[in-house]
Amino acid sequence: MDIYEIIQNLTSAVAGSNAISSWVNIAYGHDIKTIENMDGREMPLSDDCPLVMFFPVRKTTGTDLRQKEFVIGVSLLVYDDSTPVDINDVKSFTGGRNVEVLRQLVLSEIIDNLKSSGILHLEKVDMDYNPIEQYPYNDIAMELLITAEQVIGGNYYE
Repeated sequence: MDIYEIIQNLTSAVAGSNAISSWVNIAYGHDIKTIENMDGREMPLSDDCPLVMFFPVRKTTGTDLRQKEFVIGVSLLVYDDSTPVDINDVKSFTGGRNVEVLRQLVLSEIIDNLKSSGILHLEKVDMDYNPIEQYPYNDIAMELLITAEQVIGGNYYE
């Protein structure tokens, strides 16, 4: 199993999701942008958002392992410079909430896609939230731990 095959399948699933497309169009008035891999040297422009990026982090294989492990990174980014909403004397920034809604929609699509593969299993999801550092960009970084059973007689190192 090639880690890029998994990334390509997940990227295509998110890009083709009616639920994600519908929500993004309602919230932002245009389609979502999905990217396989990324160029960390350039920050996406506000017009690129909402944005979901998939990239490889790590793959672990070997003869002593029952399962192959794939760690895939997923970065979600929204741009929202709208004026905070004042609710009961509490200022609420919509960008932080919106990137969380996007995360939930994307993760749901990932889970469905992996289940439909019949061989890939989502074991763990780590999430890092960063709503302040790059304001008005709001982002969440996820690391997905995906496993697949070793095939007897297969290549244990691939």
